[in-house]
This record gives sequence, C-alpha cells and structure tokens, in this order.
Amino acid sequence: DEPPEVSSIHRATVKRIEAYGVFVALDGYRKHGLVHSSQVSNHLSFSRDDTDEEKKAEMSAIVAVGDKVWVKVVEVSDDGSGRGPKIGCSMKVVDPTSGEDLDPTGLRYRPRGEGGAGPRGGPAP
Repeated sequence: DEPPEVSSIHRATVKRIEAYGVFVALDGYRKHGLVHSSQVSNHLSFSRDDTDEEKKAEMSAIVAVGDKVWVKVVEVSDDGSGRGPKIGCSMKVVDPTSGEDLDPTGLRYRPRGEGGAGPRGGPAP
C-alpha cells in the first residue's frame, strides 16, 4: 500500500481520540493517519498541565468518533519499525465544509523537529 502524497487532501473518518491527537481512516487507504492535537483546531486551549482526560474531552467537543472530516496530509515518515509509514495530517489547514486547501503554499505548517509544533502541543508558527 503506497501512502498518500504530502499536501494531498482527503476525506477521512474519525476512528479514535487520544490526548495527543485524533486517528483518522483516510478514504481509499488502509493505513490510518494521525491529526496531532496541535492540528485539530485553532479553538483548542488545553495546556501541558491538563490531564489526558481533559485533553480528550476538549477534542471530543470538536470531533466525535465516526465523524467525516477533511484532512491534509502534512507528513509521511517511516520510523523503521516495519509497520510502514506514519501519516501526519492536519484539519486546521483545510476548510471543514468544502475541503479546500487553506494553506496551498505550506507556510502554516512545519513538521515537528523543524520549528513546528513541539511536545507542548502549541500551534506551529
């Protein structure tokens, strides 16, 4: 199974909500993607001091398991574990109604480790 291309837009179904992000099933792909908590919504306001349950509850106010959402693939990486590539997605850079790319030049997202969102879960600059 080839992973989706970086910068491609996909319809996806929310499969699981964790404290660190939302797992989504990308239509047409077997592998799930992860929308990191910093890429779910501009309206999330939890801090690193909040409990995992508080973080999950706040994300659950934005999306629910089974919801259909638009995502943009922002990272595809292979950690060498043999489980295949990890697919990083963003909901913040896609119009939630039309699926339009709100960041076609890729300036609003930087992968973690390149000055983007770090372990604190804050928004990328």
